[in-house]
Amino acid sequence: MESYKNKADLDAFRRETLNVVVCFSGDPDQGYQHLKAQLTGAADEIGYHYVIESDGKILMGRNQNRLGDYHPEYNENSVGIIVAGERDSMELEQDSALILLLDKLQADYPGARSVKYIYRVAQS
Repeated sequence: MESYKNKADLDAFRRETLNVVVCFSGDPDQGYQHLKAQLTGAADEIGYHYVIESDGKILMGRNQNRLGDYHPEYNENSVGIIVAGERDSMELEQDSALILLLDKLQADYPGARSVKYIYRVAQS
């Protein structure tokens, strides 16, 4: 995944919000702490705006108005959410948290056109 090269890029604000992107980590243990442990280079905060943990807890990553750093196609025009685990095995608490967060973001960004889903499958 291509990342921004310097802190100034990471601190920039989005000009428009076209989408909300929901990613699934593929592993229920790959939540906020895992993402923090993976930070390198100029990054001092995770690339996603929100993390939904396995227990349904919603944690804030970077400020939701700043550029993301999670997917080159969506970083500049989307709010990024990562859900710990796989879509097909989400806990009820995670599902409820995702619905509530999507409702909030729809109110915050009424001009957003769609929700995009990106899946990672756990490796055996």
